[in-house]
Amino acid sequence: MEQHHDHSQDTGNLKVAFFLNLGFTIVEIIGGIYTNSLAILSDALHDLGIV
Repeated sequence: MEQHHDHSQDTGNLKVAFFLNLGFTIVEIIGGIYTNSLAILSDALHDLGIV
């Protein structure tokens, strides 16, 4: 018996997670610059995956 899986839902979930993370990261970068907070900026870069 063959099983067929629909991976389009998995791809959609991954896109939603990526863009939510990107949105939070952008908000954190703006907030970190606005409040002059190195902790918030470093968390934003960590979320982005640079550091």
